[in-house]
Amino acid sequence: MSYVIVKHKVEDFGAWKSFFDKSDKLRKSNGEISHRIFTDENDEKQVFGLFEFKSADKAKKFFSSADLKQKMKEAGVVDLQGTYFLEAQ
Repeated sequence: MSYVIVKHKVEDFGAWKSFFDKSDKLRKSNGEISHRIFTDENDEKQVFGLFEFKSADKAKKFFSSADLKQKMKEAGVVDLQGTYFLEAQ
């Protein structure tokens, strides 16, 4: 399985989460199998996402797409701090 960890800062967690939840079909149609969302215990504006994807190629294509970058802006992401592509061993 392929996994992606994303870390970013958002303006408002509640607004971001609502937008994120409404984007479920977009993520699934691009190969997402599952996800978990976490926030820093001291700052809920620091958001971490752990995503499971059908393949590394699908994940890389989705996370590099201009469409996703635009959606992240609309959702209130103010700083993308890291995207990590991982393979389960």
